[in-house]
Amino acid sequence: MQEGTLEAQARGSGERLGPAGPYTDGSYQDAQTYKGVDELPSDDSIDVSVTLSGGAITDVTVTGHAASDTSEDYIQRFSSKIKGAVVGKSIEQAHVTALAGASKTSAAFNSAIDSIAEQARG
Repeated sequence: MQEGTLEAQARGSGERLGPAGPYTDGSYQDAQTYKGVDELPSDDSIDVSVTLSGGAITDVTVTGHAASDTSEDYIQRFSSKIKGAVVGKSIEQAHVTALAGASKTSAAFNSAIDSIAEQARG
């Protein structure tokens, strides 16, 4: 199929054609569980909410559920920086690496972004 045809289909369906395919505007959520920094039997988790419009992220919220004070600190620092790191970017550009020093939270966020991208492709 030719690119012009894809763009026309995307416009006609309310989807936006991004670098890896069409995405439907809207709000999407995903939750990820991961091992925290302290060797506790409980896992940390984050809930990620992303709003897409015109092929770009227009809003993002990360809510953390930490099993320790150390993890809580990492999640809070990550959450305070994530909007500045991804708002205005495409979903493909939204992966982060150790944002605010939170490598495990960053990896969980990236997994959530991948899931949200699949949801938005519908």
